[in-house]
Amino acid sequence: MKNNIIANQIQAISKESDFPKKAAQIILSTIKNEGNSDKDLKTLDEKLIEHSKLYYWKRNNYFSTQFLNEKEILIDLLTSDTFDISDPVSSVEKELQNIDDNKKTTLAKKRDLLELLPPYEKNIAILASSMGALIDRRKKSIMIANSAFDRIIQEVADRTKTDINTCRLLIPQELSYFLMSPEEYHERLAERRNLFVVYQGQFPMLDDLFAGIDQENKVTSLNSEDFAMKEPFIAEGNYAENILNQLNSRLNFMVSSDLKAFDMVQGVAIYYDKSQPILTGKVRIIRNPKSEILKNDEILVAPSTTPDYMDAIRRSKAIVTDWGGQTSHAAITSRELKKPCIIGTNYASQVLKNGDKIQIDFNKGKIEIIDQK
Repeated sequence: MKNNIIANQIQAISKESDFPKKAAQIILSTIKNEGNSDKDLKTLDEKLIEHSKLYYWKRNNYFSTQFLNEKEILIDLLTSDTFDISDPVSSVEKELQNIDDNKKTTLAKKRDLLELLPPYEKNIAILASSMGALIDRRKKSIMIANSAFDRIIQEVADRTKTDINTCRLLIPQELSYFLMSPEEYHERLAERRNLFVVYQGQFPMLDDLFAGIDQENKVTSLNSEDFAMKEPFIAEGNYAENILNQLNSRLNFMVSSDLKAFDMVQGVAIYYDKSQPILTGKVRIIRNPKSEILKNDEILVAPSTTPDYMDAIRRSKAIVTDWGGQTSHAAITSRELKKPCIIGTNYASQVLKNGDKIQIDFNKGKIEIIDQK
């Protein structure tokens, strides 16, 4: 009976633009209100809670966290092509069961295919599969850790009545001090929004480090002992700019003030069509693939890529990254999808701007700006 009532309510709003959200709320409200007296609804509630506990981290990426709760799970299920709105309770249960069954079916198919291979090829396939599983497990661990850390940050934000994005500018060693005296950090965090540097290592990055600062807040001398692996070193604002200038002279990486003079960057070509060694197109810088959209046939430029960039990569005309080697995500993906790709430019994402028209010479690994936005 309850299922029919839910079905009637859902069908009544099925043509509305925000149907998945409204339908999910109807199902969830009915479950919470009637779950104790209806066996089917109680079972469904238990399955949704269990699924949420297992996969709450699934929508996280390297840039942000989002906790997958029961409502978000329902919204995903309602947008499935196989969802039956005439029997919503049973359909939700079937969709949840299909997720578990598909995992088991996929594993069984892999095992069957492995048995068909000769011993040598079978061992190679098992080794490759193990490497992929380790990479997936590593990412899962990072996503779960990010979720846990973000909950701590949210608690800090609530207790200090501070915006959570501001709290994310803190490093772990600062959290306890910030909780005791948040007002002491207001000016520092305001500067930190524009620029900050954090360093922790076991070797000196500079010949000297901060033995003195003159009246204009400029570094006059440095002392390498302060760069041993102790507490993290942190600088923000103008102070961080001074540090970047010092590091740039030692490590030869770019800082913002030096970028305007550049109209060309150099990298390493990973994959391209040999018949088309020259490619032109417009640049799209993507730093957060969850919130920034790349249009079809734009050239994707990013510090580096991760699995979260796959939609942008598929749309792109070519891939350009600051970092990465032959086994980086961008390199492997470009070869698999046959996307032209240049890696290791160091600062393409800083030199290039959205809308710049560039020419890439893959034979030389050279990227030139031919029409600056």
